[in-house]
Amino acid sequence: MLGSFVLMLPAIMSTTRPERLKRVFVGAVALLLTSQVLLPWLSSDVWTIALMLLIFFTAFNVLEAALPSLVSKLAPPAAKGVAIGVFTSLQFLGTFAGAAGGGYVYGRWGDAGIAVFDVVLLGLWLAIARGIRAPAARGTRVYTLQPLDPAQGDRLAARLRSLPGVHEARVVSSERHAYLTVDSAGFDEENVLKLIAGDQNR
Repeated sequence: MLGSFVLMLPAIMSTTRPERLKRVFVGAVALLLTSQVLLPWLSSDVWTIALMLLIFFTAFNVLEAALPSLVSKLAPPAAKGVAIGVFTSLQFLGTFAGAAGGGYVYGRWGDAGIAVFDVVLLGLWLAIARGIRAPAARGTRVYTLQPLDPAQGDRLAARLRSLPGVHEARVVSSERHAYLTVDSAGFDEENVLKLIAGDQNR
């Protein structure tokens, strides 16, 4: 377990760049699949078993850390909390269902049934993972505003959200600030500055 924790750190640290997150995610699922395919055939000695378990738990730990980040990046801004809540609930449900399903498969088909069942599920997961879209690279921008009442702030936030490249916009009238989450591709700050200036000069 300690070895897998050390090995997963470079992969997790590289996911701070959104374009690498999908590659790390797909690679971890592929490693899980590899360990499940090879383990039944390479279990002749303790060192080989230890190596397969090291591969398995390295990939498992990477996914444990990467999945919540991926859910948060892909979820719509207004639904991030709901998405993380659903994800966490499904984790606990998966633990129960996995234990119950694994016990049933083992009781009917033994070790071979478990191996085949795992490989099939991981193969499906890998196929689905390869098809997901990579999260867009996003950044945060903060703009200082002239005094606005709450109604004006709401209208400005709605206009900001409609601009190309703006993923999320929040105007806090009491702080006189606009907080924007923007996509690196397609965002033009000049549009934001013009809109803020025009809205405040009315």
